[in-house]
Amino acid sequence: MSKKLASILIAFSALHVQAQSDSTKALDEIIVTANRVEQSISETGKVMHIITKAQIENAPFQTLGELLSRQSGITVIGSNNAPGTNNDLYIRGAGTGKTLILIDGFPAYDASTIRSTFDINFLPLDEIEKIEILKGAQSTLYGSDAVAGVINIITKNNKSSKPQLSANLYGGSYGTRSLNLSSNGQTKNLQYKIQYSRLIADGFSAAIDSTSKQGFDKDGMRQQFALAQIGSPLGSKWNWRLSGQWSSYENDLDQTGFEDAKDYVAKSNNLQWSAGFGRTFKNIKWNLNYYVNNSTRNYVDDSTFLNGFSNFIQSDYVGNTSFLESTAEIKINDKLQFITGLENRWLNTDQYYLSYSSWGKYESTLPTDSTKT
Repeated sequence: MSKKLASILIAFSALHVQAQSDSTKALDEIIVTANRVEQSISETGKVMHIITKAQIENAPFQTLGELLSRQSGITVIGSNNAPGTNNDLYIRGAGTGKTLILIDGFPAYDASTIRSTFDINFLPLDEIEKIEILKGAQSTLYGSDAVAGVINIITKNNKSSKPQLSANLYGGSYGTRSLNLSSNGQTKNLQYKIQYSRLIADGFSAAIDSTSKQGFDKDGMRQQFALAQIGSPLGSKWNWRLSGQWSSYENDLDQTGFEDAKDYVAKSNNLQWSAGFGRTFKNIKWNLNYYVNNSTRNYVDDSTFLNGFSNFIQSDYVGNTSFLESTAEIKINDKLQFITGLENRWLNTDQYYLSYSSWGKYESTLPTDSTKT
C-alpha cells in the first residue's frame, strides 16, 4: 500500500513540475530612465515601481489621480472627490511640492501655486504610455524638488511604420463619458502623431448634504485635450522632434464641505510645447531640449449666497515655466557610463483678484515683473 502511495505522489510531482515548465515564459525587458538615460530596470540600482501600458489600459479609473492614489506609499488628496478637484500628491507623508513631476523627462511646474505643483488633471490617461515612480530622495540627479521622490509620466510614442487610425468610446458611473481619436504613422523622413480627446462627467456634489433635503447640485467636469508631434524617423543618427499639447477643463465647485454653490466655476488651461535636437556618435549621445509650460486658472463665484460679505469674487492665476537643457551620455566601456549636462529654468506668475461687497470694489494684482525665479 505504501509503495503504491509513493508511486502516486511521485507521478503527481512530475506532472506538477511539467505544468510549471510548460507555463514558464520569458518576460519582456523593462527599459526605464531612472538615471536620466534609458537602461534596463535591473541596472538602475534604484527602488522603482513601473505602471505599465497594460495596467493603465485595464485600470478601472478615469483619471491619473485615481490611478496614482492606488499605489503604495502615495496619497493623492482630492482624487476621489468630484471631477476636476485639485489633486495634492504626497509620497511617504512628505508635504506637497516635495515630489517632482516629470513629463517625458521634463520637469512640470505651475508657478502660480504656492509650491509650484503641477495640476495632473491636465493629463488624460489615454495619452500615457507608462509611469515610473521613484520613492525617496532623488535630489542628486533631479534637484531639490525631488526630496520625496520623482514621478516620470511618459506619453505614448509613435512606433508604427504604417499610418494608423483609432477611435475609442468610454462610459462610466456619475455620467462619465469620453471620446478619444488618434492617428500616427511614419514616412521615410518623418514620424507623426495627432490626438484629440474629450471627457464629460456629470459628477456629484462635493459638499455633503447632511439633511439630504437641501437639493445640492452635482459638480461636474468638461475637458478637452489635443496633441500634435512630428520628428525624425526612429534609428536616425541625427534626431529632432517638435511637440505641442493643449488641455482645458471646466469644473463646478461648492462653497465649503457642507455648503452648496449654484454658480461657482473654475476654468483651467494648460499649453505645453517642446523642441529637441540630438546626435548619436560612436560612444556619445548628445541632446539639446527646450520646453515651455503655461498654465492659467480662473475662478468665478457669483452664486446667490457667498461666505462672508462678498457678492462677487473673481481670481485669475497665470504660471509660466521654461526649461532648457543640454546633456551628453558618454560610454567609457561596457561597465562605466558618464553623464554630464547643463540646465536652466525660468518661472514667473501673474495673479489678479477682484471682489464686490457692500463696502465696494476690492482689487489686487501680483505682476510678473516682481515674481520671477
